[in-house]
Amino acid sequence: MAAVLAIPIKRIPLLYLFYLLGLTMCIFKCSRKEKTIALSTVNEVDEKEKEPEVLEDSLDEIAYLTKQFDKLLRKRRSFPVGRYPSRGSASRNPKPSDTTGDRTPKPKTFQKSDKCYECGGVGHRSVECPSRKNKSHKAFKVSWSDSNSEQFSDHDDENIALVASIELDEFFEDDDCDISMHNKCSRLVSASKSIKFPTAEVGLPQECESADMITTPEMEGKFFRAIRKLEPQLEQILDQHRPHCLVADLFFPWATDVAAKFGIPRLYFHATGLFSMCAAISVVIHKPHKRVLSETESFVIPGLSDEVKMTRNQIADAFKLDDEAEASKFWITAIECEKRSYGAIFNTFYELEPDYADHYKKVYGMKTWHIGPVSLADKEAEDMATAEQHQCLKWLDSKTPNSVVYVCFGSQTIFADSQLLEIAAGLEASRQDFIWVVKKERKEIEEWLPEGFEKRMQGKGLIIRDWAPQVLILQRKAVGAFLSHCGWNSILEAVSAGIPMITWPVSADNFFIEKLVTQILHVGVGLGVEKWVSFVDESLKREASVKREAIEKAVTRITEGNEAKDIRDRVKALKEMASRAVDEGGSSLSDLNALIEELRTLNRS
Repeated sequence: MAAVLAIPIKRIPLLYLFYLLGLTMCIFKCSRKEKTIALSTVNEVDEKEKEPEVLEDSLDEIAYLTKQFDKLLRKRRSFPVGRYPSRGSASRNPKPSDTTGDRTPKPKTFQKSDKCYECGGVGHRSVECPSRKNKSHKAFKVSWSDSNSEQFSDHDDENIALVASIELDEFFEDDDCDISMHNKCSRLVSASKSIKFPTAEVGLPQECESADMITTPEMEGKFFRAIRKLEPQLEQILDQHRPHCLVADLFFPWATDVAAKFGIPRLYFHATGLFSMCAAISVVIHKPHKRVLSETESFVIPGLSDEVKMTRNQIADAFKLDDEAEASKFWITAIECEKRSYGAIFNTFYELEPDYADHYKKVYGMKTWHIGPVSLADKEAEDMATAEQHQCLKWLDSKTPNSVVYVCFGSQTIFADSQLLEIAAGLEASRQDFIWVVKKERKEIEEWLPEGFEKRMQGKGLIIRDWAPQVLILQRKAVGAFLSHCGWNSILEAVSAGIPMITWPVSADNFFIEKLVTQILHVGVGLGVEKWVSFVDESLKREASVKREAIEKAVTRITEGNEAKDIRDRVKALKEMASRAVDEGGSSLSDLNALIEELRTLNRS
């Protein structure tokens, strides 16, 4: 389930390093229903009959790798990572005809391609150079396979994620990614190593290698036991490849000790914001919820710079258990292991949560680097032709500014039909145009929609039943509000696009994030959801906890009146801060460069 990739780098852009360091998340986020990716270097003379992609110069491997990996990451963005529902479906990712890499796009011609790097001459490209004949050149090949395909690949039917090993020995001052600079880099080392997700060992179905495939509490427990069983395989990879750092998220607390065995610094990657991490740690340590008498009585989260009130109903079930419970032990262990790690990487920017960025460092004594919003660093990838052709974007371009409400609840939230019926009725009653992403296949009779709904909403509302290009949707001028489950990626994307939010927290860290949006940043309004539920809780699939009247009221509140204008002004200001953070000299890019330099210095010491 992992391909180990060793890359000599200079100053790789923000997006690339983040994914290189952070793709260990894919171990439990990427579904076998999407793509398996195998990376290898191949010899062009051995692959002539397959017409592989050949580099213009054998020393251009780094420039070529960067471009190819960018394309891989664009495909990864259509995987279920908590933002888009039904990502990577068969319609989005058709089965390839084979697994030899023929689906990989042809690399673009590099700049200065009129100069031959083979013989040093000019007037022809290196691929046309006579001196290339009878020579063996390396190409970087990407093998794609679909887990539903009979022609799977040489990697059996294992789900593959990516783990990166970063060489920090070669740094250069220029930023233009010129081929001549890449010629100074060390040669590319690529190796493939599989990590098999131990589904059978814990009694899970073979295909259950992704969190969004968990459907019962029993499966959830088995899934996390399977994650713990990855330790020996990761240890083998680290022993073999000795990367300069290991990045893993909080669901792999044992990774700290595994990395320490080899003297490798372990970095935590947090897929949530600084405020929600500060709030969660405070709840775990101080247990303020145990001093109230009922599930609905409020308490103040201690130690925060803002007075944030919650109820027992709004915190995760794991926080309410006794210290001896397995879930409680996990959180305590995760916090302790983070304190012993080298530091933590956050997909956020300092200006969004300055008090809690400082709090995390001072109170918990952690080194932190804020390198987001990552979605802003992927502007080119978001302009993919396939996404641009999506019908919803053309539909949005026909609408007036701020007139459309975008509705999406992420990849793991599955509402009851009765709840979907309430959402439809609330949107219709609000009289606002809308785009609604819902995980439902089209049927002849749509029992989850009011009778005649789609006919009445023709031209006014658009239902997307599959993958949706969320970042591009939010960037359209027509979008005036986002009804969200408060997943962190969704919130960051909304902030980055300057879109006000309607909050509907469901599970995980959603209720903490809602407090940030509505009470601290004041860039959204809440629906009044009062109870945290697990994604696998049957009540989520049976009950309609939010009524149509609340939805209509919230939509009206976020789109009309003085309050709506104030919210829009505040989120627009945050949008500008987010954009500056990832630009040259911005806080996030500076933090990223500081992290690279520190790892480089650490490697030399």
